[in-house]
Amino acid sequence: MDCKKHYSYDTHIRGKEKLNNCCLNVLSATTPHSLHDDQPTNLLGSGLSSRMIFAHVSKPEPPVGLPPKDDKWGEKNEQLLEHLNKVRLLQGQFKVPDEVFEKYDEDHKTWCNENEEWFNDPFRTGYASRRSQHILRLAMVFAVSEDPKLEISLDHYEGAKLSIEESERNMNKIVRYVTGTEEGRFYEAIKAYIRAKGRISKTNLTKAFAHQMKRREMNEHLDTLIEAGEVVARPDGGRIFYLCK
Repeated sequence: MDCKKHYSYDTHIRGKEKLNNCCLNVLSATTPHSLHDDQPTNLLGSGLSSRMIFAHVSKPEPPVGLPPKDDKWGEKNEQLLEHLNKVRLLQGQFKVPDEVFEKYDEDHKTWCNENEEWFNDPFRTGYASRRSQHILRLAMVFAVSEDPKLEISLDHYEGAKLSIEESERNMNKIVRYVTGTEEGRFYEAIKAYIRAKGRISKTNLTKAFAHQMKRREMNEHLDTLIEAGEVVARPDGGRIFYLCK
């Protein structure tokens, strides 16, 4: 979010601390179910959510207990701290070469012309109007991550655009998670379970959700998934197996 350009704070020990060119960025994580349960249904489409970049994965990687260390771990750690300290002292405006601005303007117009439905969707229109700003700001992050200088290169811009496009591929899933009904959540849960298994029999699928829904409800969800082209049913040895497309 945008903040005042200058901010000062009085402390007992360090005296007055001054911050210039303030900008608050929050990196947080949650689960799709928590996002649905803990937030109002009108979260998407609001000014707050339009300032968010949702990074979603359908199948998270296994958690890492301890990051691997090598002989250069201590040296790398010192280099990282040195780099972050340089970044912390940066202030002023970023330099953006003309070739980056020209590519940015061209891409922005093309995307708007090819994605008109985003602006007509009440849940995505706010994000769509700020999309170009997200790309530039992410390019700034890439720039200072590589070299603590206030200058965006064409590679930084292209990398930011690709990252935004990757996050947008799952935007519809985020919308369904947050605005979906209880039935919609079961629909997504069944599809996710089938995808995780790769191939599963109807008997085992029914057992997996027996504590959440009746057989009739399971059949209705499966029929909907098949009709929507999300899942296919294939007979094998007298049994029915389900697979995600």
